[in-house]
Parts: sequence; structure tokens; C-alpha cells
Amino acid sequence: MFALDTKGSHLEQDMRNKLVRLHQADGRPKVHIRFIVDGRYDSTGLRTGTDSFTVVGFRPDQTLKYRPVTDLTAAAKAATKPTL
Repeated sequence: MFALDTKGSHLEQDMRNKLVRLHQADGRPKVHIRFIVDGRYDSTGLRTGTDSFTVVGFRPDQTLKYRPVTDLTAAAKAATKPTL
């Protein structure tokens, strides 16, 4: 199951506040939370450009992952994969 939320760059702090880790319950579907933000962010979360989008979520090891993509179609495809 995927939960996707789009955010404008002006809501960057709101995104950081809402990004939470969910603990997997036995026998329940895994939930993946992803944010799609406008602009390009590097691997540390620093905004480096305005020409694209970035998918933000957790890697399997629970570290934050920022994945820049070219457009919203690419963002939707990246956001709905089990791993970023």
C-alpha cells in the first residue's frame, strides 16, 4: 500500500514534520509513505534546483531517501516502487 502526498517547496518543513516511520504489523500489508515535492533536492535534503521534482521516503534500512525525477509521471512511477 502506498500513501502519496504532493507538496510545494514552501511546505518543505510541513513535509519533514509529517514524514514518519510506520512499524510493520504481522500479517498486514506494508505501507510506504512518499512525498512528491517540486524542485530538486540532493541526498542530504538540500534544495539544489527548481527544474524538476523529488520523491522523498524511507529506504528499507529506515534512512531518508531523496530521489530527483524529471516530471510528475516519473515521480508517480518512482513513488510506487517498494524501494526508492
